[in-house]
Amino acid sequence: ASWPLIVLLLLHGCFFGAGAFLAATGHLGWGSPPSSLSWLGLIHFETLAFVVGTAIFAVAMVKEQREMVQKTAARIDPLTGVANRRAFLENAANLLEQSLFDDKPFSVIVFDLDRFKSINDGHGHAMGDRVLEQFGAISIRVLRGPDLIGRLGGEEFAIALPGSSAAMTLVVAERIRHAFTETCRTL
Repeated sequence: ASWPLIVLLLLHGCFFGAGAFLAATGHLGWGSPPSSLSWLGLIHFETLAFVVGTAIFAVAMVKEQREMVQKTAARIDPLTGVANRRAFLENAANLLEQSLFDDKPFSVIVFDLDRFKSINDGHGHAMGDRVLEQFGAISIRVLRGPDLIGRLGGEEFAIALPGSSAAMTLVVAERIRHAFTETCRTL
C-alpha cells in the first residue's frame, strides 16, 4: 500500500534534484532561454502534483487504518478485551483443524462464572462489568501464545488450548480459577 507514496517521493526527488542542479548551474535565471522556463513550469507542476498526491495518499492511509481498527473491534469483546463469540468460534475451528492435521491434542475449557447474576443484582452492573474485565485479564495473563480465549456471551467464556494434553488443560483451568478467586476477594 505504500508503493504509490514511494514512487511519488522518487519522482519528486528527481524533479527537485534536476531543478536544483539547473538553478545551481545558472540555467534557471530570468535571462535564460525559453527551455529553462519550461523546466521551471514543469518543476512547479510536479510540486503541485506531489502535494496533491501526498494528500490523497494520506487520506487513503487513514481510511485503511480506520477500516483495520473497525475490523479488529468487530472481533473483540469491548468489555473484556478477548475475542467475541464469532471470532472465537472461527479461530478455534482453525486451531482444531491445524491440531488434527498435526496429530496433536486439542483441549477446550468452558468457564461459566458462578453467582454472576447475584453479583449484578446485589452490587450493580458496574461491579459485574469489573468481574468480567478481571476474568478476561487474568485469563490472558495465564494463557500461552497459541491459546485462544473468547467470551461466548454473558458470563460464559471458552478457552482453546492447541497442543495441550488433558493434564495440562486441568493445570491451566486451575491456575485461572485460583487467580480469579484471589482477585475477586479484593474487588
